[in-house]
Amino acid sequence: MVISIGLSTQFRLFNSELRQTVGQHMSTEYWVYRREQYRRLRYLVNIVDRRISHIIFVSFSNNIFTICQQLFSSLRSRATVYRLIYFWYSLLFLLMRAFLVSFTAAGINDESTKPIRILRSVSSYSWNTETKRFLDEVKCGTVALSGMKFFYLTRKMILSVASTIVTYELVMMQFHIGLSTMFKLYNEDLKRTNGENKSREYWIYRRSQYGKLRDLVTMVDEKVTECTMIAFSNDLFFICKQLFLAFRPMPTYVHMFYFWFSIVFLILRAVAVSLSAAHIHDASKQAINILYAVPSHLWNTETKRFVDEVNGKTIALSGMNFFFFTRKLILSAAGMILTYELVLLQLQSNTTPDQPCDTAFNRTL
Repeated sequence: MVISIGLSTQFRLFNSELRQTVGQHMSTEYWVYRREQYRRLRYLVNIVDRRISHIIFVSFSNNIFTICQQLFSSLRSRATVYRLIYFWYSLLFLLMRAFLVSFTAAGINDESTKPIRILRSVSSYSWNTETKRFLDEVKCGTVALSGMKFFYLTRKMILSVASTIVTYELVMMQFHIGLSTMFKLYNEDLKRTNGENKSREYWIYRRSQYGKLRDLVTMVDEKVTECTMIAFSNDLFFICKQLFLAFRPMPTYVHMFYFWFSIVFLILRAVAVSLSAAHIHDASKQAINILYAVPSHLWNTETKRFVDEVNGKTIALSGMNFFFFTRKLILSAAGMILTYELVLLQLQSNTTPDQPCDTAFNRTL
């Protein structure tokens, strides 16, 4: 945002000076000077864009991905008011951050096109070859920061991204509401039969119905497993990165406040998303309590097969089958992060100002 404000301010000052000449007769040399000045500003934007283009691409992609991830999580039920408040706070924070950054960067393109209106107001008496060249140069090409030239940060791009996010949300609503609701309805329907004398055919039907729900979760997981893997890895990476930066001195209270706010936000977001995803696994295991409550005189081969099927394969969303979103996964991730923090503390205690980090690391090993 700081870079975008600085570049857009340079164009704004240029336009202010150019606007003062409206209605005046300016020489050819003046328009040559202004055209060269505008070209230098374009060259400055290109230099900055070459330096930070890859950073913009990663940052913008991360914002879009995180927003879509939060929208995906919005289709899951919120058990408590605190989770509901956190969800809407995090989603609004992500949307406002992405909008402000994009809108500020788009100001460069807005300011770079304003000389067109000024040049078109030049009188016929003052019009010459240089003003024509100046107008063509402003109209030609796009003066804006880009994401490795794949996209340019303009107002049109913001509108395109907004429409993409809305489309994504509508697609997610088509299958995720059904996925979470089907297990809930199935468990509620199964609870009504508790203690009743049901035939063998009834349990065959219920077992086959459970198998269809399991296949549905597997099909959805195959479609979103890559996104799940990237999202979970992204959360762990940034949490570990922030923990690593915790050992660096904070120059001001502003830096300290931002650090603690960001790390608490990352941890809460990761925990909330993981708990929401683990709800599918929890719901798939609720049928086991109902089956265990079946009286002995009603127990048969089909109920036994039903119990084995519920206790069998894990029904949950996964990260490319490397891990499954369960409550145990959350505990394992917390233990891994705690171990990482303890290793950093040990390295920090063994490193002195007069001792290189590599030596201290080798001694620790």
